[in-house]
Amino acid sequence: MTGARGKNTELAVRNYLKTLGQGTESILELYAQDAILLTPKGPFQGQEAIADFYEEYLRDTLPLLASSYSLIRFDVVGEAAYLNWSAEPSIPTGSDTFLVHEGLIVLHTTHLHLVN
Repeated sequence: MTGARGKNTELAVRNYLKTLGQGTESILELYAQDAILLTPKGPFQGQEAIADFYEEYLRDTLPLLASSYSLIRFDVVGEAAYLNWSAEPSIPTGSDTFLVHEGLIVLHTTHLHLVN
Protein backbone atom coordinates (compact mmCIF):
# COMPACT_ATOMS: atom_id res chain seq x y z
CA MET A 1 0.00 0.00 0.00
CA THR A 2 1.31 3.45 -0.82
CA GLY A 3 0.27 6.60 1.01
CA ALA A 4 -3.17 8.12 1.43
CA ARG A 5 -4.38 6.95 -1.99
CA GLY A 6 -3.54 3.37 -1.05
CA LYS A 7 -5.44 3.71 2.22
CA ASN A 8 -8.48 5.13 0.38
CA THR A 9 -8.28 2.30 -2.16
CA GLU A 10 -8.05 -0.35 0.53
CA LEU A 11 -11.00 1.18 2.38
CA ALA A 12 -13.13 1.30 -0.80
CA VAL A 13 -12.41 -2.34 -1.64
CA ARG A 14 -13.01 -3.54 1.92
CA ASN A 15 -16.34 -1.65 1.83
CA TYR A 16 -17.14 -3.43 -1.43
CA LEU A 17 -16.51 -6.82 0.19
CA LYS A 18 -18.71 -5.94 3.17
CA THR A 19 -21.47 -4.57 0.95
CA LEU A 20 -21.85 -7.62 -1.31
CA GLY A 21 -24.45 -9.13 1.00
CA GLN A 22 -26.47 -5.90 1.24
CA GLY A 23 -27.97 -5.79 -2.24
CA THR A 24 -27.46 -4.05 -5.54
CA GLU A 25 -28.30 -0.51 -4.40
CA SER A 26 -25.67 -0.60 -1.66
CA ILE A 27 -23.07 -1.93 -4.07
CA LEU A 28 -23.80 0.75 -6.66
CA GLU A 29 -23.08 3.49 -4.11
CA LEU A 30 -19.44 2.36 -4.25
CA TYR A 31 -19.15 2.85 -8.03
CA ALA A 32 -18.70 6.10 -9.94
CA GLN A 33 -21.65 6.96 -12.21
CA ASP A 34 -19.65 6.11 -15.36
CA ALA A 35 -17.71 3.17 -13.89
CA ILE A 36 -16.73 0.21 -16.04
CA LEU A 37 -17.02 -3.43 -14.95
CA LEU A 38 -15.17 -5.89 -17.20
CA THR A 39 -16.25 -9.53 -16.97
CA PRO A 40 -15.99 -12.72 -19.04
CA LYS A 41 -19.59 -11.95 -20.14
CA GLY A 42 -18.44 -8.60 -21.54
CA PRO A 43 -18.24 -5.01 -20.33
CA PHE A 44 -20.85 -3.25 -18.21
CA GLN A 45 -20.56 0.53 -18.27
CA GLY A 46 -22.48 2.91 -16.03
CA GLN A 47 -24.48 2.16 -12.94
CA GLU A 48 -27.58 0.89 -14.75
CA ALA A 49 -25.60 -1.75 -16.64
CA ILE A 50 -23.58 -2.65 -13.54
CA ALA A 51 -26.86 -3.07 -11.62
CA ASP A 52 -27.97 -5.64 -14.23
CA PHE A 53 -24.75 -7.59 -13.66
CA TYR A 54 -25.18 -7.58 -9.87
CA GLU A 55 -28.80 -8.70 -9.96
CA GLU A 56 -27.63 -11.96 -11.58
CA TYR A 57 -24.40 -12.18 -9.57
CA LEU A 58 -26.12 -11.81 -6.21
CA ARG A 59 -28.74 -14.38 -7.16
CA ASP A 60 -26.49 -17.01 -8.74
CA THR A 61 -22.92 -16.55 -7.50
CA LEU A 62 -23.02 -14.98 -4.05
CA PRO A 63 -24.58 -18.07 -2.44
CA LEU A 64 -21.55 -20.07 -3.62
CA LEU A 65 -19.22 -17.53 -1.99
CA ALA A 66 -21.09 -17.12 1.27
CA SER A 67 -20.16 -20.47 2.78
CA SER A 68 -16.48 -20.75 1.92
CA TYR A 69 -14.98 -17.46 0.67
CA SER A 70 -11.26 -17.26 1.36
CA LEU A 71 -9.16 -14.21 0.49
CA ILE A 72 -5.74 -15.37 -0.68
CA ARG A 73 -4.18 -12.04 -1.72
CA PHE A 74 -5.12 -8.41 -1.25
CA ASP A 75 -2.57 -6.11 -2.85
CA VAL A 76 -2.93 -2.33 -3.03
CA VAL A 77 -0.70 0.08 -4.92
CA GLY A 78 -1.97 3.67 -5.01
CA GLU A 79 -5.43 3.65 -6.64
CA ALA A 80 -5.17 0.01 -7.80
CA ALA A 81 -6.11 -3.13 -5.87
CA TYR A 82 -5.90 -6.82 -6.72
CA LEU A 83 -7.74 -9.63 -4.96
CA ASN A 84 -7.18 -13.34 -5.46
CA TRP A 85 -9.67 -15.55 -3.69
CA SER A 86 -11.40 -18.93 -3.66
CA ALA A 87 -14.69 -20.43 -2.52
CA GLU A 88 -14.05 -24.16 -2.54
CA PRO A 89 -15.31 -26.48 -3.86
CA SER A 90 -17.45 -24.55 -6.37
CA ILE A 91 -14.95 -21.80 -7.17
CA PRO A 92 -11.32 -22.89 -6.84
CA THR A 93 -10.02 -19.50 -7.94
CA GLY A 94 -11.28 -16.01 -8.57
CA SER A 95 -9.74 -12.59 -8.98
CA ASP A 96 -10.81 -8.97 -8.99
CA THR A 97 -8.90 -5.84 -9.90
CA PHE A 98 -10.12 -2.40 -8.91
CA LEU A 99 -9.17 1.14 -9.83
CA VAL A 100 -10.45 3.56 -7.21
CA HIS A 101 -10.50 7.32 -7.71
CA GLU A 102 -11.66 9.76 -5.04
CA GLY A 103 -13.12 6.90 -3.01
CA LEU A 104 -15.24 5.41 -5.82
CA ILE A 105 -14.63 2.39 -8.00
CA VAL A 106 -14.07 3.61 -11.56
CA LEU A 107 -12.86 0.33 -13.07
CA HIS A 108 -13.40 -3.23 -11.86
CA THR A 109 -12.40 -6.46 -13.55
CA THR A 110 -13.63 -9.78 -12.26
CA HIS A 111 -13.12 -13.41 -13.15
CA LEU A 112 -13.87 -16.70 -11.46
CA HIS A 113 -13.46 -20.34 -12.34
CA LEU A 114 -16.72 -22.13 -11.59
CA VAL A 115 -16.67 -25.92 -11.23
CA ASN A 116 -20.02 -27.61 -11.82
